[in-house]
Parts: sequence; C-alpha cells; structure tokens
Amino acid sequence: MSLDVSDFINFWLLWLLSILLTADAREIYERCLINKSASDPRLSAVHYIFN
Repeated sequence: MSLDVSDFINFWLLWLLSILLTADAREIYERCLINKSASDPRLSAVHYIFN
C-alpha cells in the first residue's frame, strides 16, 4: 500500500479536526458540570471518558 500526498493531508486534517472536536466537547462538558449536579450519571460517564 502506497501513500500519496493527498492521503497524508487527509490524515492530518482528520487528526486536527478530531482534536478540535474533542476540545469543544470538553468545553461543553465543563459548562454542563457548572450548571448541573455531578451526580447525573450521564455527566459521570463523560467525566470518566475525559479524565
């Protein structure tokens, strides 16, 4: 299997996008944590994923 330049660029774009999405998800999670109780099981699951 040979990789050309477009495959390499696509890989890095997806990688960068995933980092940005993860950062956004973490920010949303932190806002929810401020607004809601940490006893919410959904927030506990997200907390486990990010930490």
